[in-house]
Amino acid sequence: MLRRNFLLTTTALLAPNLLKAGSWTVPGMEIWFLMDASGSVYKKHKNEPQHYLIQMSGHIEALADQEVRRALKDWRAVVHVAVWAGPGTPYKITPKEGVYIYRESDVDVVSEAIRTGIPLEALQDRQTYHVAPLEFVARFKRHQYAKLVIDLATDEGLSPRFTRRMSQIRNRLIAANGEINVFAVALRNNPVAFKSLEDNVRTGFILHGDYGADYGKGLKRKMLLELQAT
Repeated sequence: MLRRNFLLTTTALLAPNLLKAGSWTVPGMEIWFLMDASGSVYKKHKNEPQHYLIQMSGHIEALADQEVRRALKDWRAVVHVAVWAGPGTPYKITPKEGVYIYRESDVDVVSEAIRTGIPLEALQDRQTYHVAPLEFVARFKRHQYAKLVIDLATDEGLSPRFTRRMSQIRNRLIAANGEINVFAVALRNNPVAFKSLEDNVRTGFILHGDYGADYGKGLKRKMLLELQAT
């Protein structure tokens, strides 16, 4: 597995964000962007870029939007980004503490982590195991009074083999007042896969998305729904 050598660059960008004196100390929201790094998003296509590149650029596009940036700041958000595939694969590309959005410009730190931190190849275990990123989030100590939003992007449905395990971790996150929203990509023509995510994964909302020029617009819509909810 290849990973970009992003740690020094990201650390240099993040250090001022973590050390400066902010105008608040208690976050209002913790939001996790869980980005698919399984084999399905790294397939080569004749007429379009690999889907991991569309996923990466779409997140950067959505985070550049002024409404999204303002909402993150107004929420006193802490942003985490992780990539995931099979069991045991998830890891963070933002620091353990997350990125604190004191100013709208702090969102650029998140975008840079995405731009430099997305792996160039699928993770070693290439399967799409939706349970893995949720278990990963559950292991992290969270801010007690912050709203917890978990944002899962995927282009595959949940395997029936994993329904029971998903139910267990889903209930655990619900008990922690977590909200799981799903961005279901390229599943408009696969209602069975979409329904598996709707019924067994999401606890908040699920939206269709499409690979292509409108991917970022779909993500923007999703982010604003999350950030405008009270």
